[in-house]
Amino acid sequence: MKNMKILMVCTANICRSPMAEGIARALLNAAGRNDITVDSAATHDFYIGDPPDPRACQVMRAHAMPIDDLRARRFTLEDFRDFDQILVADHEHYQYLHALAPDDAARAKIGYMLDTLPEAPGAELPDPVLGKAADFLLTFNLLKSALCARFSHA
Repeated sequence: MKNMKILMVCTANICRSPMAEGIARALLNAAGRNDITVDSAATHDFYIGDPPDPRACQVMRAHAMPIDDLRARRFTLEDFRDFDQILVADHEHYQYLHALAPDDAARAKIGYMLDTLPEAPGAELPDPVLGKAADFLLTFNLLKSALCARFSHA
């Protein structure tokens, strides 16, 4: 997995995908891995240019993985060219990007953020945005487990 570029994608790019980006950045940084870069994007343009949800930022700061610097952006067709892997939060995102992909090579790049969880490969990552602080912590814990497993093989 040398010189990889990974994109995390969710609906609005304000909670799940920026949390995934922040966790991945922290894990890779701690491992001294500068050959893998991560970014995040949204399938919809609800909050373009906005920072992550304050509850997501709070959970991430509590785990010394701040994401306050991130800003929501929309997924573009160029992302298929620019990224080696595109990891989505749920089936809706998978279907959206699969339909948008220009070819089979682009479609082959799409996977799920939780693919590496042995107990739930391909599982959907719950969306905490309408929930409480505990829902953001659950999202954090699922992402951390999945991304630790993903990057332990990197």
